[in-house]
Amino acid sequence: EELEYLKDCASEPQTALVSVAYVKELQKLQFAEKTYGSVTQSPYLTYTASNFTSKSGLNQTAQQCLNTVSTEYSLVQHKYKLQLNVVEHFEWQHNIHTCWTLDDPEYVAIQDYTKHCSFIDVIKELKGLVVQHLFELSKANLAGIGYKMCKHMSKALTCCSTAIHRALECYNKLAPCQKLPHLRLEYSNVIGYSILNPRLNLPTMKCL
Repeated sequence: EELEYLKDCASEPQTALVSVAYVKELQKLQFAEKTYGSVTQSPYLTYTASNFTSKSGLNQTAQQCLNTVSTEYSLVQHKYKLQLNVVEHFEWQHNIHTCWTLDDPEYVAIQDYTKHCSFIDVIKELKGLVVQHLFELSKANLAGIGYKMCKHMSKALTCCSTAIHRALECYNKLAPCQKLPHLRLEYSNVIGYSILNPRLNLPTMKCL
């Protein structure tokens, strides 16, 4: 499945790209709306007698707090309205007549598609790092390598190994979330099986 996807990456349908971009804008709007809703415009209900002066009005500390809250409220309100305009313009630009909701089949399908694309990107990164690791190992086996070169290759192998561990963490995080879940992989699996068969697809390697 992943191999077929990689072959088709160059010719990804325009409709899919538009849908992915639309869902990303909707997610930004959802975040902006959630943030906007979490900010209290007026904290008066939380005030006590200690927040007021003996004559009238708020004391200095309470007034500063009110100014801070008002500024934050105005900022998140502006961001929410701005993102709402972005979504509305996107819908007009691409003839989307009904805004997608979280429960819409189209929205759910694009979310799954995006997760799969992210998973494929991690696989490609992991494979590239493994190839780089093997290349550095092959250079280390050459005769006549000087001390400086050995030191350089040792550092390169360490950096590559660290990068593989990071990519593997991302892989193991995304693997169970796929429509057809993949099992977790260990570092020893990735390195060991790739050395035996460099063309072996990562998702089909022996797993935990």
